[in-house]
Amino acid sequence: TLCAYHDDKVMRSLALWSNVYVALAEYRLQLLNEASFRGYPVVRHPVLHFPNDERFNCCNGSDRKKTKKDKDGWSSSYSDSFMLGDLLYVAPVLKSGVRKKKVYLP
Repeated sequence: TLCAYHDDKVMRSLALWSNVYVALAEYRLQLLNEASFRGYPVVRHPVLHFPNDERFNCCNGSDRKKTKKDKDGWSSSYSDSFMLGDLLYVAPVLKSGVRKKKVYLP
């Protein structure tokens, strides 16, 4: 039987992200209040805050540019990025073993 809680790497990662979660507690409560009283989503597409940015401005999936890579192999797709409220821009690393990622900041 595999138990993740006996793996030091998993435990360090869990501790790190638990600390991030706790540090964002007040901000998350603010976002939940906005969602409740104003109807704003907590997790948002970047186009909501950057409507004139062509990298995010697409009407539907058919308009979305296909993922391309530049000469260094970096992905130019921004479809995996999102906003947590209006202050935090998140660009997750979705592939195991990836150590760096080029991120577009609007």
